[in-house]
Amino acid sequence: MQNFLVVLLMVGALLLVSMMYATASLASPRSEPELLLQQFGRLQGSQMRLEMELQQISSKLDRLAQHPTEHPAALDTPSGKAALGSAAAAARAPHPTAGSDAECPGRRPFHAIMTAQSSPYQQWQARIMYFHWKKQAAAAGPCGEMAGFTRLCATAGGKPDGLQDEIPSVFTTQLSAEIIASHFHFGVK
Repeated sequence: MQNFLVVLLMVGALLLVSMMYATASLASPRSEPELLLQQFGRLQGSQMRLEMELQQISSKLDRLAQHPTEHPAALDTPSGKAALGSAAAAARAPHPTAGSDAECPGRRPFHAIMTAQSSPYQQWQARIMYFHWKKQAAAAGPCGEMAGFTRLCATAGGKPDGLQDEIPSVFTTQLSAEIIASHFHFGVK
């Protein structure tokens, strides 16, 4: 948990410094397109570094999930163990079983669908979202309205990305770079 907070603090500091630098560079007499290209390059590099860091964190979480008895030293305090235990129990809790209409009058169940791609950043977001979805569904009990969760994931060739055992997932083929380039234009002109 401390490592995650440190990473978040570093990312925040990096973004703050890049914003300060971008603001200072706006005052320079450079041309606007050149400045935009330079800022885009810095943002792209920053995103790549963040994705690498998130991939490393994801690997560490996978190792912790495989060996749940090996917790970081920061969680060796009684409050840390209690927090870890309750969060882990909520994440492992089975989906609430739906009560019958007679047991749960007025119940209006819904199914949550999360759209995603298989990038490390979106895998990390999906894990967090599904963890909290399960936690809230368990807290609502058998008469809760949170009936199901599916991650609709676009991947190259529609192939599984490795999270399908962890999160209920359906895979579809992602659009090619040519189609995206010809139909969607991102960026400021």
